[in-house]
Amino acid sequence: VRNARVQQKEQEVPRTANCFLAISYEGVSRLPDPSGRFISIAGFRKHLEALREAGYHPIGLEDVRAFYCEKKLLAEKFK
Repeated sequence: VRNARVQQKEQEVPRTANCFLAISYEGVSRLPDPSGRFISIAGFRKHLEALREAGYHPIGLEDVRAFYCEKKLLAEKFK
C-alpha cells in the first residue's frame, strides 16, 4: 500500500503518457545475498530515488490494469 503523501503527489502529475517502462527485480532481500540474485532493501531504495530524480513516476499494478483495460493514460516522464 502506497503512503498517502506519495499517492497525492502522483495524482498531481498530469496523465498524458500512452506507454511505460517496467523494471523487474528477482527479489528484494533484508539479508545480504551472496549470490547477487536479490537486491538489498537499501539498494532498492537507491534505485527508486535515482529513478525519481531522473523524472520517472512510479505506478502500481492497478495503474497497469487501468492502462490496458480502461485505456487510462499514465504520468509522463518529464524532461
